[in-house]
Amino acid sequence: MNKKSFLTFLCVVPILAACGTASAKVPAATATLAPAQLTIEAKEFSFSPAHTTVKVGQVVNVVLKNTGVTVHDFTIEKIKLADKAVSHGAEHGMGDMMGVDPDTLPVHVAAEEKGEGTVTFIPSEPGEFEFYCTVAGHKAAGMVGKITVVAP
Repeated sequence: MNKKSFLTFLCVVPILAACGTASAKVPAATATLAPAQLTIEAKEFSFSPAHTTVKVGQVVNVVLKNTGVTVHDFTIEKIKLADKAVSHGAEHGMGDMMGVDPDTLPVHVAAEEKGEGTVTFIPSEPGEFEFYCTVAGHKAAGMVGKITVVAP
């Protein structure tokens, strides 16, 4: 190997290695799948739609529209994610009202009455996962749904 080829090799290998480790957090399917845009309506005491399907590695953007007369939230407790979910909504100071710490839940967003919140996440494995409202008594009253994650 000549000196110029060897120097090129020494420069290219670290760059390729760095690229490989940076993409390891996000499944390869993310690059090829269009994001799922889901609008879920919450009201006393239901979600609409109550069932939806997404794919492993797909970016899932949920808009929680609260058409009810009290605060509601969207929570998925038992789901594996490629990274931490990002939410925007009525999170501040709501943990006491809901009896949970939103920071301990993989997927969580709340919305005040007649308001909305958003949460974005990437599921990392297939399965069926329950989503529900954590406000006291709402889950027991039937405010639950199901998200099915399938292989791409």
